[in-house]
Amino acid sequence: MFVAAARITIHLPYSHSLKDKRQTVRSLISHLHQTGNLAAAEVDTQDKWQLVTLGVASLSNDGRHADALVAGALNVVERYLTEGIVTDIQTEIVSVL
Repeated sequence: MFVAAARITIHLPYSHSLKDKRQTVRSLISHLHQTGNLAAAEVDTQDKWQLVTLGVASLSNDGRHADALVAGALNVVERYLTEGIVTDIQTEIVSVL
């Protein structure tokens, strides 16, 4: 069993309040769940207006498939957030059990 995880940092230059940011993040996470069948959550920088740190994970019996799912998450983020800028991506694949 393989777990692929990514930490994606996004800059939202047009977000002017935490309310704006939270609405965008909630919508993006919902979209990731629906389109990519991925687990996603905001994992850091909750108190910064224009910075989002998302954790995204997938589980599969094939490491390449798990990696492809997480890579697809980046494509979803870039297509969905037209006003956001992805500034950093860290990925890891772990074999468990």
